[in-house]
Amino acid sequence: SLERVSSRCSFAEAYPGVHGGYVQVTRARGQGPVLLVLPAAGVGAATRFEAWRPLREDRLEPGYMYENSHELMLHTAAYAHNEWRKATPWNEPTAAIVRAGQPLLRGLRLRLASSVDQVDAALFAAGLPVMMPLPAPTFTTDMRAAALWVRVPPSLSLLLKDLRTEPAGCVALAPPFITREVAAAAGWLTIPLVAREAVGRCRLDLAFAPFKDGGGAALESTSGGAREPFFVQTVHLFIVLPAARLVRSLAHVANTVGWLGAEVGDPWHRTPAYFGTDAASKSALLQSSKVFMSGLSDEAGLAMPLAMAVKQLGMANATEVARVETMVHRTLLSPADASPQVRAQYLQSGRDWGVRRSLLYWSDAVDIDPAVLLAAPQLHAECHKCWPKCWWLICWSEPESLKTWRAYNYPHVAAIYWSLYRVSSRRLPQLATAKTADWYLEAAVRTSLGMYTHGGRTGGLAQWGLMGGTVFVLILRDLQATLAEATHAGDLTAVSRWRPLELQLRGAMAERVAKWRSMTFPFGSEFPWDSTGYEEVHAWLRAFGYYEDAQSTSQSILAFVTLSPHWGFSGSARRYWDFGVNGATSIGNERELHHYAATLNALPLVADYEAAPSRLLLLRIAAAATLGALTTIDPESGFVSMAWHGDPSLLTRDAYSADFGCGFFGATLLARSTVAWHEPFGWLCALCDFERAGSPLPALPDAPPATGAGALPRVDVVPRDAYRRRLYLAPLGLLLAVEGAAIELARLGEPSGCVQLELRAEPPGTTRATLELELTAVGADPAAGGLSVRCCSASGAQCTRRAGLAVTPARVEIELGAGGVARVDVCWA
Repeated sequence: SLERVSSRCSFAEAYPGVHGGYVQVTRARGQGPVLLVLPAAGVGAATRFEAWRPLREDRLEPGYMYENSHELMLHTAAYAHNEWRKATPWNEPTAAIVRAGQPLLRGLRLRLASSVDQVDAALFAAGLPVMMPLPAPTFTTDMRAAALWVRVPPSLSLLLKDLRTEPAGCVALAPPFITREVAAAAGWLTIPLVAREAVGRCRLDLAFAPFKDGGGAALESTSGGAREPFFVQTVHLFIVLPAARLVRSLAHVANTVGWLGAEVGDPWHRTPAYFGTDAASKSALLQSSKVFMSGLSDEAGLAMPLAMAVKQLGMANATEVARVETMVHRTLLSPADASPQVRAQYLQSGRDWGVRRSLLYWSDAVDIDPAVLLAAPQLHAECHKCWPKCWWLICWSEPESLKTWRAYNYPHVAAIYWSLYRVSSRRLPQLATAKTADWYLEAAVRTSLGMYTHGGRTGGLAQWGLMGGTVFVLILRDLQATLAEATHAGDLTAVSRWRPLELQLRGAMAERVAKWRSMTFPFGSEFPWDSTGYEEVHAWLRAFGYYEDAQSTSQSILAFVTLSPHWGFSGSARRYWDFGVNGATSIGNERELHHYAATLNALPLVADYEAAPSRLLLLRIAAAATLGALTTIDPESGFVSMAWHGDPSLLTRDAYSADFGCGFFGATLLARSTVAWHEPFGWLCALCDFERAGSPLPALPDAPPATGAGALPRVDVVPRDAYRRRLYLAPLGLLLAVEGAAIELARLGEPSGCVQLELRAEPPGTTRATLELELTAVGADPAAGGLSVRCCSASGAQCTRRAGLAVTPARVEIELGAGGVARVDVCWA
């Protein structure tokens, strides 16, 4: 039961870091002490953590959700040369021989960290180096400030001569340096990381020797007497292309491979639509017998349409918007007055807003239809072989495909409508033209209500948090803003349209929140426990003002989302069984790396961080999840994967895109630049770079943020996320978000007490953009901060001051001048 999970279960995650590796065991609520399994002291040179192997031979088999027992592998050469020979292992495989009369000593030790925030401190206290890649173990080739922070314990010296990379030269290692005295006093040094190519996996081997002198530097250069490494720790990085370039390559594949227009005849009327893709065959996923995947429903079937819709929020393209609209009106939503025969040709009913389980199905008539055999021979072969007694996951009957009870099928549809609403209402000229912005908003609202009614209210699947369910909160927020505008304008027609919908949606979601608050641990799903529901539960708890419950939810997320100097596990929320449902390759349950739960579960953490930006742990997880999502896109082909296979025999991307769309939705909402101060590191720029006069890595003030006009350092911020439309300024608790333009540069402290945004139209041709300003702290009063906006021409002419902002979030329209550029000053008292 969920109560037993809450009170009796823990989650284990491994970091295969050789002598510096460990296993972290965290209670399901994320609270209390954390157990760490470490190499034993005194035999550190012999005890290596090389791999974390699922025990396939385990015969316990308690159920389909079983996540396997695991073996901590101290030597892996036998497996590497046999079962794992087709994979590139995390670490160099080794072997040991037990000789007669010569004992072979290996050991483990157990330590407790007082909390998840104190894991690094506990490792350091146990004599292990602490490795902290900032902003994350994954970084892009255009980042200039990526660095590995190393905290060397007093017992060890870092051997610079023995720094190694695998593959050789995968990252350029600049000489270590000490940036701040307070950091040096605590044992920290910084190794800048410069990536010239997107090589993918990149391992750093750092060697240490015992520190003999009892004082002095913790570094040893190549000069002087050589020492044999006593202790080796591996840091696992992943280097990707610039984020925007990867997203464009994904879209290119979606448009050239995944898109099928109306001219492509289909027996099930699935076109026009975006479909998922298979990287192995370089084709669209049209003939999977798992009919939800090829049937344009479920998180797998609607993944590509969802991704292409939410992409338009930050990287709009008129052709793609038109295609999403075409799919909506010709494949997705039936006319409200459609006959049952016509309704059966659409995914969603325009009458009751139910979303069916699949457009693809099997029947006696389909089985003998020559057109089906011609259009889908592979599918026909699989379904004909088992029909009518097929396995429950494949070749559904038409009655089964028409069912609308699965609440999980609704957030993706609602997000498509919501994305088109935002594209229609936040810029000029409008890119969505088939319907008005208000039409798309109402469709999003009615789909949200359809989820509640068809999903069984608080007795069916609607009682649980849904992956991507944060979109329902965003829809209600936009609905309430639209209602407020209509009320302020005295538009009684609009008020009569929106007020009943607002009451219904808020009331339905309040019932769900009440159900969650009545439960000890409300994180179920179609499975007994799941990592998919936390995201929406947290979002609604915050929306209704239950902040303590929301913080308990995000703390529980930290039980199964960890940080380590390993790109595959850092920020990668726990998932184990999805390859069996959606994957091209399935060898049983295995650790999935950067599946959709990674970015979705980072959303609550970044929300809590921005409400009180003091826990660096939360910011680091958000960065690791956001950048980790980029690793699922193949840099050469542009094909996207649902996740990486974490089994040591594979360690590769799955060929199917499958359910990646939920994760892409999460990554789109997460994408932002963050400027913050954290001891002992000083000023940090997450998913961005600091510059001054075009020069990277400028010297910054070595002092905490002041108040008032001096809250930010005088420095330029260059965004490095995919969309360049959000900037969070932690010292001010201020989130700036732009739609219709990209932030090319943000000048902090110029003029004094302001941040100046240099904007460029996105896409080119946009003449009006929207800037939203939000004070993210709970209970923040915008009037108290004297927040104001001045819109300026790009040439530097006199700025026009807008009125001070009295609400949060506040929206300001920005006129883009000649060439689609503008300069905007956001100032505070």
